[in-house]
Amino acid sequence: AGNTTGNARALTRGSFESREAYLEFAVPLAADRPWARSLDLDLGARFVDFSNFGSDSVFEIGAGWRPTDTLSLRGAWSQAFRAPNVGELFGGRTQANPIVADPCADFAGLSDVEILRCIAQGVPADGSFDQSGEETPELAGGNPALGPEHAELVTLGVSWRPAAWPDARLALDFYDITIDDGIGALGADAILGQCLETGAEAFCGAIVRDASGAIEFVEAQLQNLARETARGIDATVEFSHDAAGGRLAHRLLASHVAERELVAFPGADPLFGAGGYDPDTFGAIPEWRARYALDWRSGPWSLGWQVHWIDAVKERGGEVFPGTVNRAGSVVYHDLTAGWSSREGLSLSLGVDNVTDVRPPFFANADEANTDLATYRALGTTLWLRLDWRSD
Repeated sequence: AGNTTGNARALTRGSFESREAYLEFAVPLAADRPWARSLDLDLGARFVDFSNFGSDSVFEIGAGWRPTDTLSLRGAWSQAFRAPNVGELFGGRTQANPIVADPCADFAGLSDVEILRCIAQGVPADGSFDQSGEETPELAGGNPALGPEHAELVTLGVSWRPAAWPDARLALDFYDITIDDGIGALGADAILGQCLETGAEAFCGAIVRDASGAIEFVEAQLQNLARETARGIDATVEFSHDAAGGRLAHRLLASHVAERELVAFPGADPLFGAGGYDPDTFGAIPEWRARYALDWRSGPWSLGWQVHWIDAVKERGGEVFPGTVNRAGSVVYHDLTAGWSSREGLSLSLGVDNVTDVRPPFFANADEANTDLATYRALGTTLWLRLDWRSD
């Protein structure tokens, strides 16, 4: 009925039918040869048929080669397919009111081409329009016209276990992912800026103005964005040895994001890449992350220390404070754990998370949390105790 003390939301209602089939083959090509301890080929196919947009098929091919007992190489090329779900297709429309600076409110700082694009939207040609407020209605929700996402993935990896140190392992993995027609939404500030910069109907058509030129609302519903890319490297180092009357295990994980971009339509500039914070599209994407874990075990006792490092990021623009340039420094979390377990299946664990009480960085354009909760911890120093009992 629309009776609400907050923003009204329409109903989510809709359905579709799907039929899918999967085929996968593992083919051993060689084994116990001088040049190959093993050589395997993986083949796969997926066939889909959806009532709302038709049929499609995707394929994959991968190979694993172990030339020696200590060295393994692997690689794969695959296609991916993701159909929009019920919420993305039929999600009820909602209204938000972000603070947005209308770029057409002042012709003084615009080029002739940009002024013409403002006039084409319905802004008075004499430049008399003046934005009366900064809050702009933004309508979001599902889109029944959505199509599926398609992706192409390439992964390469190498793993080495030194013969002189069988408990050690070094691994390096590379990934290159491209998503076409990715499902996502742009905020009102991004839509206004891209309309003025490009004049594309995909953006300008989403802006609805009244006779005075003021924005009535901006359509920010989900759409099939042109292209999204991710490219990076993950590294793993593991080894263990005897120490202090027990066994000490080390594990280091490091990840580097070389590229993370979203291009809204062919020819547009990437909205954001690695090393930035964008509240509308990606959130925080640090270029580097690392996690180190040190675990000691002796009989029923165990001790652990974990360190999590997150690289610095730059907040660039946003709907709350457009034009923001804010640097959030790197963050380091320390966690401590201790445990005891019995042969009868009883175990007791206690720990201290975020020992140094690190606070999450502040982002001016974030939501009510004022940070990115998908990347940073909201809680300060946290004590916990856990008791488990398992019976065979």
